[in-house]
Amino acid sequence: MDISINHESFQSKPLSIRPAKWLSPKLLQKGEVVAGKRGKYEVRDDHGQLCAVKLTSVFFDPIPRVTIGEEDVAIAKPLAWYEYLWMGIPIVLVFIGGALGVLCGLMAVYTSSRVFRSERGVILKYVLSALVSVGYVLLFIILVTVAQLLLGTT
Repeated sequence: MDISINHESFQSKPLSIRPAKWLSPKLLQKGEVVAGKRGKYEVRDDHGQLCAVKLTSVFFDPIPRVTIGEEDVAIAKPLAWYEYLWMGIPIVLVFIGGALGVLCGLMAVYTSSRVFRSERGVILKYVLSALVSVGYVLLFIILVTVAQLLLGTT
C-alpha cells in the first residue's frame, strides 16, 4: 500500500511512500523507487529543480515523517498515545522474558503498529491488536517450554 504525498511542487512528478515492511520505508517518484541514503533523497520537482526529501522514522510507526526542503508534510495522522499504550502491552515480555521475551514483545508491538496503520475499522483494529498480543504471549510460552525441555531444566 503506497501512500501519496500531496505537495504543490510535485504535481506532474508525484511522490509516494511505501511503508517499511521490516527495515526502512521507500520513497517513490512516479511509481519508481528513488535511491537514497539513510532516509535522505534528492528528487527533481515539476520545474526540474533538485529538492531534498527526508524520511524520518517514528517510534514503531511504519509510516515515516516526511520533510520536503524545510517543510514538514503530513501524510498520515499520527498514532495517538492510547494506541501506543494499547499496542505496547506485550512489551512487558521484554522485562520478564530475556532474549525470547524481547523478540516476542518487540515483534508483537511492531505487528500491532501495522494493524493500527491499516484501513480497518477502529474496533477491529483493537480486537486484532489484542489477538496479536495474545498470540505472541502464547508463542513466548511455547518457546520457553520447548527451550526448557531441550535444555532439561524445569
